[in-house]
Amino acid sequence: MRIRISYFFFCLILVQFSFAQNSYPFYKISDESDISISATSNRGHKHITVKITNNTNEEILVKFPSGGFFNNSINSEQDLVNLFEKTLEIPSNGVNSITLSTACADPKKAAPKTGRTNWSFGFDQKIGILLEKYHSNRSVVELMTGVENHSSSQKRHNFLQMFVWVYYNADKKSILNFASKYIFDGDRSAAEIFVDIYYPIAKLFIENYKRF
Repeated sequence: MRIRISYFFFCLILVQFSFAQNSYPFYKISDESDISISATSNRGHKHITVKITNNTNEEILVKFPSGGFFNNSINSEQDLVNLFEKTLEIPSNGVNSITLSTACADPKKAAPKTGRTNWSFGFDQKIGILLEKYHSNRSVVELMTGVENHSSSQKRHNFLQMFVWVYYNADKKSILNFASKYIFDGDRSAAEIFVDIYYPIAKLFIENYKRF
């Protein structure tokens, strides 16, 4: 009986090992000789599409953590921060792509032009942890900052964009100028409403988080 049980567990471990996938954080793909990564900005600062080419004989998983960084080699344009944790499966000797929701890191700079491909990759663990705190405790954050400010995907994206700016200590004037030009298509009144609503609640969330 003991032999049968031991054999059963041996087979179970063997099956799990057989189906195990190699996993990589996207920002370390450049270190791999048989896997390549490229990224293309679209819709300015709000989205970036990442393509992974897997030249190995095994299926792989690529992880995109919140706080993943896309560093723009054009110094006058924004770096981008990934807002939502995602995972992408790429078949053996295959290609797959994913479009990520992003925020810009510095409102003093211009939004990336659509089609930019000149990106390098990194990870800011501290803001990644804060973003995950938002996602895992969103109901609490909504109570703190107003449910109506998180009631749609666009509103949540706006909050997280402001969250990123406040985290990196952006000044309100730069935020207002960027929002007016790139988020509200020149409508400064709409940008002022956006800043008046989201700046204080993003600041409140970060200040409350730092207390615990």
